Amino acid sequence: YYGLVTEYKTDDADTVFVSLGSAAENIEAAVDYLRARSGAKLGSIHLNVIRPFPEAAVIAALAGKKNVIILFPEAAVIAALAGKKNVIILERTDEAMAGDNPMGRDIRTALNKALRTPAHPASDGLPAITIDQMPQLFSGIYGLGSRDFRPEHVIGAYEFVTGARARKDGKRADEGTTFFVLGVDHPYEVKSDDAPSLLPEHAIAVRFHSIGGWGAITTGKNLGAILGDLNDLLYERDKVVDELGNPKEIIHVSANPKYGSEKKGAPTSYFMVAAPERIRVNCDLRHVTVVLCCDPKAFTHTNPLDGMSEGGCLVWESEEEGEQAWERLPLWARRQIIDKNIRVFTLPGFQIARRATDRADLQLRMQGNAFLGAFFAVSPLLEEFRITQDQFREVVRRQYVKKFGRLGEAVVNSNMEVMTQGFERVREIRVGELQAPDRSTLRGKPFLPVVEDGNGHGCGCRSNPIPDGQAARTPVTQVATFDGEFRSGLGYNQPASALASVGVMAAGSGDTASKYVARRETPLYIAENCTQCMECIAVCPDTALPNCSQDLETILRTAIVRYVRDAGERGKMLRSLPEIETRTRAMMREAIATGADTPLPQILRTVTNEVDGFSVDAKRQFFDIIDKVPMAYQKANAIFATPEKRSAGGGGIFSIFVSDLCKGCAACVTACGEHQALRMVQETEDVNAEHETGTAFLNLLPDTPQKYLGLYNDTRPQDSKTATLRNMLMVRRNYDALVSGDGACAGCGEKSILRAIAAVTEAYMRPIFHAKADRLRAKADNVEKVGAQKLADLKARSQEEYDLFRQIVAHLLMGLGGEDDKDTKARIAGHGPLSDEDIIGALTAVMRQEAFNHKNLQSVDGRLANGMSVMAMAAHTGCNTVYGSTPPNNPHPYPWMNSLFQDGVTVGWLLGESFMVDHARRSVIPERLVDSLMNRERDVM
Repeated sequence: YYGLVTEYKTDDADTVFVSLGSAAENIEAAVDYLRARSGAKLGSIHLNVIRPFPEAAVIAALAGKKNVIILFPEAAVIAALAGKKNVIILERTDEAMAGDNPMGRDIRTALNKALRTPAHPASDGLPAITIDQMPQLFSGIYGLGSRDFRPEHVIGAYEFVTGARARKDGKRADEGTTFFVLGVDHPYEVKSDDAPSLLPEHAIAVRFHSIGGWGAITTGKNLGAILGDLNDLLYERDKVVDELGNPKEIIHVSANPKYGSEKKGAPTSYFMVAAPERIRVNCDLRHVTVVLCCDPKAFTHTNPLDGMSEGGCLVWESEEEGEQAWERLPLWARRQIIDKNIRVFTLPGFQIARRATDRADLQLRMQGNAFLGAFFAVSPLLEEFRITQDQFREVVRRQYVKKFGRLGEAVVNSNMEVMTQGFERVREIRVGELQAPDRSTLRGKPFLPVVEDGNGHGCGCRSNPIPDGQAARTPVTQVATFDGEFRSGLGYNQPASALASVGVMAAGSGDTASKYVARRETPLYIAENCTQCMECIAVCPDTALPNCSQDLETILRTAIVRYVRDAGERGKMLRSLPEIETRTRAMMREAIATGADTPLPQILRTVTNEVDGFSVDAKRQFFDIIDKVPMAYQKANAIFATPEKRSAGGGGIFSIFVSDLCKGCAACVTACGEHQALRMVQETEDVNAEHETGTAFLNLLPDTPQKYLGLYNDTRPQDSKTATLRNMLMVRRNYDALVSGDGACAGCGEKSILRAIAAVTEAYMRPIFHAKADRLRAKADNVEKVGAQKLADLKARSQEEYDLFRQIVAHLLMGLGGEDDKDTKARIAGHGPLSDEDIIGALTAVMRQEAFNHKNLQSVDGRLANGMSVMAMAAHTGCNTVYGSTPPNNPHPYPWMNSLFQDGVTVGWLLGESFMVDHARRSVIPERLVDSLMNRERDVM
């Protein structure tokens, strides 16, 4: 049973917090702390109902309080506030355009209704309060944007209202400032320097670090369930009961996950506390006893040591031990480990899981069971509660039977074996030297171009400059502006900003992301087995298999020009390039004729050494890059064998590259099937370096020439054979029509469909846009030459049509249109004289700008200047509204809007109508006016 309001230590309090929901327990813990630390006369009032608002109870509770802090019912409220000096009202909302936030308004209304003055009796049914009982009200907001509500926030609010602390902007309570913000980097923020944990004594605080889809959240739930079962064990053993004679809760548990909307592949964390007393604090743990780091790459993107307690334990996923494991820790982490005397353990969780099951998805999820076992091995919980290992294992088995029993005994036993192995195989490593070798990136060193010449196509990069004729970008359209806010390592602690408030994010920002963290395995391309069927490329949802076909000479020239350091040696090799290519093609043809599977890099080594005349260093640099570039010719008949047979030197090279956007879903490997040109391998440093080297080389190459696109016509795709449409994905602008790097699930089928839609639209519409640009420019040039004379001829034939033509141009193209015909004519007259040259100038300016927009505009910062977007997308409900609107990685390089409600279709149609209106004004009307003027001798208008 509970009343309308719950009061906590308010009898002697002169300052009270007022709040709703789970914030109350956090505040109560802080009340106890502040009373014990400094004798603060502080209390808490928790509103148990909001409607009907318990006015009387609140008035009674607040009357006479000196300070009331409202974090956000009426009679009950008045009763609770009567006599308090300060009332702090905390609410998890901010109505910026209102005079006060909702609970604050209700409390002020209740207190004013209860105020008794000579001219104002208290309202009927409410306890009366006098002016000297009226508390000062302070209003605070917390939890916005899912920000944590932490002990230092409660203490900071108390310090602010009692004059011990100013807001971040310097404003103080004694200056009349009564509003503040908690948990957000904002000028109105208050936050105490004192940040206690407020956890019960002897509490064990645990934090998991993992990746979405790896089962860490389930592992955390299992851990909580096992601790609950241990309570049953302790009752059966000790028969401890509470004051009502019920089994007493010996181990109190509080747990909560923390993850965003990114779905699988993004970092996740999970918090759990086990304590001998009730746990009142509900926030991210900053005083952690044990960190279970299931993510082997965690130190590359976060700080798993953040908030660890002195002498805490870190259990980290690694198959290495001793010095090798220590070298995987970055220098900053080593320093924290040494300074805080943190014990470091490694656990080969994935190795244990791989031995338990052949299924890759189960290996990821079962890894968590190993860490569950490791937790009980390194934490003092079993020892403190005098639980034997046999008792512990029996409790775990019962939990697994409950969870997995329906799947059979074998599944229970395999999970049990993984947990047991985790308990037994967790190993503490010796803290090594601070300056030991640093191998913490877990990435290999790619071989990158060493010579800049600016000839690369660059269509897959964000390094393309803004074209001549395009105005400087506004900050909101610059990737740097977006990155400065959302890619600055701030995580959940980003400052309040305009971008976040209106829900705007940079277009196509996902193409500069990395999904390295999400991958345990990655596809490896085996060029000798590839038939260039394009199946893998079509099914990949993440634009992670960029591909192209090139002349052999183009590949060799790029390798020489961009990777051989010495200019003299480059010159020698370039002069010998025709001979190298001729000999190489001969050996390629021979390999196909004899059925040999000789890789092209091997042939190139042989030929280059035979031709020779180059330095050892030059050949080594050339071979280093050639060995890393995937080059298929043996079975890619449509690219090499058939064209080469038709005309010597006509065959090309087909290549598939694996980019850092890959999430390791293996959809491409499944599609490849018996061809075995792709297989999943563990992401080692060498494999990672090879893939990074390959994609860097790809970005130096031109786009795939038309001769390798077969019956797909890139300039007139509507004339292409349907069976060859997949070849359009060899054209980089089509392949990158939808990017990746977003938080969609690995292997997301929806992404594959969206990418196909975007690619087909780009392939079909881009040539039409470019052809239109050329047409508009030609017409603009023509009308500029003879347009004035054509206008004069029109005037001579028909003054009425002449005047109407000029009025239409002035109205629609020069911004002089009015509400009606009379208003328009008045505005034109008010503008001043318009010559025929002005009219022709307006037409040519609009048409040339529209031609630029269709062909030369850089629509997305840093991407290829290829004209404006050919499509827009309106989304409502469905996964794409989530992964598409979660900063920092947006896969849409075109106008895109998201609504989680049913107005998406309506908004999408409105977007379409606006595009049609703009298209009419900027393209259709100017072109038709010019056509009419230039081509008609009568009825021009």
